[in-house]
Amino acid sequence: MRTREVSTIYEYLESVTILLEIGEKLWFRGIASIDYNLVPGLVWRNESQWESNFVHQFLVAYKGYTNLRCDNPWELYGLMQYHGLPTRLLDWTKSPLHALYFALTQEPDKNTDRVVWVLPPYTLNKQTMGVESIFCPGGLISRSIKLEDGSEFNIDSYLPDALDPHDNRCLPDKPIAIESPLSHPRIKGQLGCFTVHGSSSNSIDHYFSDVEDPPYIFNIVLKTKDNRNTFLDPLLSWLINEEHIYQDLDAMVERINREQGLS
Repeated sequence: MRTREVSTIYEYLESVTILLEIGEKLWFRGIASIDYNLVPGLVWRNESQWESNFVHQFLVAYKGYTNLRCDNPWELYGLMQYHGLPTRLLDWTKSPLHALYFALTQEPDKNTDRVVWVLPPYTLNKQTMGVESIFCPGGLISRSIKLEDGSEFNIDSYLPDALDPHDNRCLPDKPIAIESPLSHPRIKGQLGCFTVHGSSSNSIDHYFSDVEDPPYIFNIVLKTKDNRNTFLDPLLSWLINEEHIYQDLDAMVERINREQGLS
């Protein structure tokens, strides 16, 4: 793992540009503190044993609150994640500016340095399942993945039991990176993608402990303590704001109120 500290948004963009020269496509995740591990909500909350209960309650009630109809279980799992249900999914984005926005705006009262993690997703999958590929399970006709050693596994085995159409009942251990189906407007607007955890509670960076050469996992520490607006103001001036990120009426009104000094 490598770390770089930056004091301005321009230093941040310079760091990202250097990393993009590695050649592998990169994903980004902005969070409010370097102390937070790269684990999904179900894991850091210590609620993994209640996953089936959360999913069941969501499935019983969600159709009364949305016109969106999900065609496959992975779309449903992503919908749960984006509405705040604890899952084994961890959000990433393909946009370094979106990740920067999330890092700066999460927990706004927290006066600490913030961080953007940079993940090489192909390398993660090579490390954890032996295949240097990214799959979009929501778009696959066959969910059976052939590994380089000749074995196969069904990617639906990462789903909660209530969503798994094949009743695999055998959750893999290590996390993998997956493309998300873009059926939800918010996922599409945020250029969203996921890592999905298995049974292990290890942080994503754990799987890069023996990777010495690029591409390796990287974090950019934003020196934002007492200085957050130095990063946030130019980002907002480039229209990377709440309306752009969340793309709904509530976010639009929030943007108007903020610009008019009402919030």
